[in-house]
Amino acid sequence: MSHSYVLLAAGPNVVGLRGSIESWMRGTGAIAGTNFRMLGDSEGSVFVRAEFTCAANRKTLEASWCTVAAQWGLTAWHIQTASTPRTADVAKPRLLVLVSKADHCLRELLALQGKGALPGLIAAAAGNHTDLQHDFEQAGIRSRTSRGRRRPWTAWDMRPRTSSCYSS
Repeated sequence: MSHSYVLLAAGPNVVGLRGSIESWMRGTGAIAGTNFRMLGDSEGSVFVRAEFTCAANRKTLEASWCTVAAQWGLTAWHIQTASTPRTADVAKPRLLVLVSKADHCLRELLALQGKGALPGLIAAAAGNHTDLQHDFEQAGIRSRTSRGRRRPWTAWDMRPRTSSCYSS
């Protein structure tokens, strides 16, 4: 029986990493899903999110992944199951929605999330007006505005309510 997994990893952005990850997946008998993303930043770091299915259990995958992570210097990583509804939401990419004074597509995004049809999970919202704050609060989404603040909001201010560490 195959299980769905999501690999989350972070480390230095080096040539050949994607090929090594794909090779590891083939070696474990995994089948890569449609969502395999690598995002590099200006400081030379890379963030990996790969969905895949595999018959192996998570502990076996984690044990074999340790070698690849050590080889490429991936200091933060986590393999999570995405087979149950509770963890399926955790496996979705977390989204920060930036809003202006007008609602544009906001109501559609909130409706899609309510139906479970949004390919991500709106974790927080930020903007420079309070006009739409009520919509987010009604949906149970944290929101912040920069009105009256001396400095703009940062990602640290928007950290999740519960700790979520992807290190092993």
